[in-house]
Amino acid sequence: MNRAYLSLRVHDIVTFSDAELFGRLASHLPFALEPAQRTAWNYQIQHLRELARELPNAHAFMEFLIPRMGRRADLILLINGIVFVIEYKLGAIEFDRSSLDQVYGYGLDLKNFHETSHGLPIVPILVATHAPCHDNLDVQWDGDGLARPLGVNTAGLLPAIHHLRHIWNSPPIDSAAWEAGRYRPTPTIVEAAQALYRGHAVEEISRAEAGAENLTNTADYVANAIEIAKRHKRKIICFVTGVPGSGKTLV
Repeated sequence: MNRAYLSLRVHDIVTFSDAELFGRLASHLPFALEPAQRTAWNYQIQHLRELARELPNAHAFMEFLIPRMGRRADLILLINGIVFVIEYKLGAIEFDRSSLDQVYGYGLDLKNFHETSHGLPIVPILVATHAPCHDNLDVQWDGDGLARPLGVNTAGLLPAIHHLRHIWNSPPIDSAAWEAGRYRPTPTIVEAAQALYRGHAVEEISRAEAGAENLTNTADYVANAIEIAKRHKRKIICFVTGVPGSGKTLV
């Protein structure tokens, strides 16, 4: 399964036509292309061309998979050691809470479950294309280097990126190594079922921070307890405890 429908160095975008870029995106869809998706991709391609003139050293990923949520982030840009997670809302005139929570959720997943993102600053940005312009770029950071989501309109995205890249100015990110980093989410039962029904493979969500030996020993112990209960016609209750990410759901 491809992590991103489209991955390319931003300065290479001039070598592709709009039709070629659109075709590469559409070729990954497992279902019919809807008009709304067509409009969204055409808009994002044009905006990425505008960004390319000012950010030639960036690397772009369009439709990047967030396995635990069973969704794809519209755009991820790797620039100056920063991971920008960008979500577009075409025609939106305000920054609604659900959309801000959505893009912040993407950032949380990368920070906590994508191994090559653990130590990097991550900035979630919601682009409400028709929202009023504002100059407030006061970014609030969590202790682990994840920023609280920013809300900008189309014209405000580039100034926000420039502002933050000058603040951090970190070493560049190896885009290939970053993309290949292991994604190890520990979904809840409901999240796992939702992701499966969205068409993703089991191996994309069957990860936990616990090692295989620990999971095997725990599962074997529970299975053995069940067999003993059957044999002696007894009822038992098994309590499986552990810290978040220890593999309780998988057991």
